Amino acid sequence: MSWPKGKPRSIETKLKMSLSMKGKKRSPETCRKISQSMMGHGFSLETRTKMSASRTGLIPGAKTRKKMSQSHLGEKNHLWKGGQYVDRDGYQMILAGRSYVREHRVIMANVIGRDLKTDEVVHHLNGKRRDNRIGNLALCNNEGTHRLVHAGLVLL
Repeated sequence: MSWPKGKPRSIETKLKMSLSMKGKKRSPETCRKISQSMMGHGFSLETRTKMSASRTGLIPGAKTRKKMSQSHLGEKNHLWKGGQYVDRDGYQMILAGRSYVREHRVIMANVIGRDLKTDEVVHHLNGKRRDNRIGNLALCNNEGTHRLVHAGLVLL
């Protein structure tokens, strides 16, 4: 059934036309024509959501949405960088469990065989924050000692 193009229609007529097409499949040619006629027309987010839902026939429930989001976590995500990055202070960060920690602290904890205390500071001997070789790291027992090392008053 063909309708004249550009002819103004009442809301009732538009509703009748819409209802007459419910449940009917369009031919690929008709879909192509509709697609071409709609090129350049922007749709609101609400309209796009409705169009998407009408195409799939279902709006995913909370359980499905959770599964979909979890399917892109960690290594499955296209932006995955191997679980490491450099923070804004220039330190290498690595993924430990579900959070990121500074790599030099993990290395020093492995060397001394225990977790570091919160007030202990790991010093980079050559000043390069991304150089986390064991020979370049020294453990200071507090921030005060670390400042004295930087001032040259204490040698490690």
